[in-house]
Amino acid sequence: MNKKYKGVIPPIITPVDAHERVDEAGALRALIRHCIEVGLHGIFVAGTNGEAMALCPRERERAIKITLDECGEKIPVLCGIMDSGTDVVIENLKRLEQLGGKAAVVTPVFYAKHAAQGEFLRHYEAVSRSASCDILIYNIPAYTGACMKAEDVFEISKMEHISGYKDSSGNLQEFISCTEHFRNTDFSVLQVFPALRLPVCCSARTAWFRRLHRRFRKSTLAYTKQGGAATQRRQAAGTAG
Repeated sequence: MNKKYKGVIPPIITPVDAHERVDEAGALRALIRHCIEVGLHGIFVAGTNGEAMALCPRERERAIKITLDECGEKIPVLCGIMDSGTDVVIENLKRLEQLGGKAAVVTPVFYAKHAAQGEFLRHYEAVSRSASCDILIYNIPAYTGACMKAEDVFEISKMEHISGYKDSSGNLQEFISCTEHFRNTDFSVLQVFPALRLPVCCSARTAWFRRLHRRFRKSTLAYTKQGGAATQRRQAAGTAG
């Protein structure tokens, strides 16, 4: 088992100047360098947090290009190419691959509130057939108007180049179904919804969570034994300063 996309992969903002152009020198490259320096496991550029759909195509592509250049081979870069139609997504995919992008994040098409499973499958099938890079499924119904179920993800995952699932649906049971289904596989499953992060960690029963539990337990016992004296001294010194 070798999951390529794992750990903490934040959806970064897209800093812009007064003219709505990507602020490369003043902010974006500095933000990316900071993410790398603090040890994050990847970056998601041109996502919802990056307000990708508010950028013109030129600036959206520029944000992706800068991020790919700054990260190099240091950490994986997930690139948002979601759009309102399958053909447009494929065009975005081709431009991404020309830039050297290796991982594309794709939602269902926008406004498809009544989309059936067959429509989801046809959309991702067309995109996967056109791809040479990795594709990650992105389920974010609050912005697309379409919510995929676990069985949709299972079917799409069988397609070529589909390498992971990024969930922001807020449905814990559906997400746990996905983590169980893809356990001990190379398929990556990522959780985005803030309110579910702790429940997901608690339910994962992973070696990572067990290590985290032991670390916090050890730290807590050490603090109790010492009576918090060291912390109190640091706080007092900080107050005095």
